[in-house]
Amino acid sequence: MKLDAATTADAMTKLDRAIASWSESVSARTLRGKLLLEEQQPKAAVADLELAHRTDPGSRSATYHLARAYFALGGPMKPRGYTRSLIRRVAMR
Repeated sequence: MKLDAATTADAMTKLDRAIASWSESVSARTLRGKLLLEEQQPKAAVADLELAHRTDPGSRSATYHLARAYFALGGPMKPRGYTRSLIRRVAMR
């Protein structure tokens, strides 16, 4: 699903408030990072996604989007490690 600019701005405002209330919310940080990636802001996305991943290394969504953000920044080595980690976790299910 692709959000339009107004919907994205509204979602970002709500996510900012949620993060202000609970700075280590993995779901809020992951979603904001995903939206920042969709808005072509991978550098900003990395900050949220790294915190989400550190808080919950088992979060497949945080790991996946963090790999995407690193890839968007042109760093091929980090995404490979995160992608391998994610594949191992999925395979163990």
